[in-house]
Amino acid sequence: MKLDTLIFYIVVTLILLAGFRILSLTLRYVVDRKRKLMFLKYLPLTESLFWMVYLILSAQYFIQKGGSIHTIWIFGILLVILAFFSWFAFRDIIAGIVWKANKKFNLQDTIKIGDFQGKIQAFHHRNLEIMNDNEESIIIPYTRILNSQIIKTNPTEMILSYSFKLQALKEISTGELIQKIRYEILNLPWSSVKNEPKIKALSEETDRYFLEITVYSMDKDYFYKIENHIKKKFGFGK
Repeated sequence: MKLDTLIFYIVVTLILLAGFRILSLTLRYVVDRKRKLMFLKYLPLTESLFWMVYLILSAQYFIQKGGSIHTIWIFGILLVILAFFSWFAFRDIIAGIVWKANKKFNLQDTIKIGDFQGKIQAFHHRNLEIMNDNEESIIIPYTRILNSQIIKTNPTEMILSYSFKLQALKEISTGELIQKIRYEILNLPWSSVKNEPKIKALSEETDRYFLEITVYSMDKDYFYKIENHIKKKFGFGK
């Protein structure tokens, strides 16, 4: 077999691998939610079938050409490369089978996985879909779930967070102001005492500070009350 034929075969294989990766990433952002879930479900299976057929035809081609030992070595290396990339496609499926076998979670259960929190919407082949309080769908690969701590929460006890910006009069130091705001928030009846507010100084001018405040509560309707109270007491021009 000619060297240029082998090089052509290698280049085509790498282009096909890159094409599937690009297609997978592109479909996550350019299609609507319903179609995206369908693609996430069927694309791995389609890709697997494609590579099976591709390898069978490639093996048949090499055998017919009576390839040399170098040809067989190159074909073997390509098999290893394809197996490596296929593992990334199949590992989420395998992790999903292991995770779902525990049968500890059901649809509409409220869970927290790392920084993500929401209700379970669907158990896909490779990913878990949850929906947060902003009604945003979050797709989490099962391999990530297996390596993370999963907390099953009671919706009535679920702590929500909310962030807002504050312009405060520059009367005291930033540290003193942050401590006063933190104390005020924790003493409000709408705030969670288990989760301290996070207050970050963004910038300052000659007469004011610019702060970002994250507060926690068990009811999202309380956030408006907390924000209004803090802005009335500490806001610039109050």
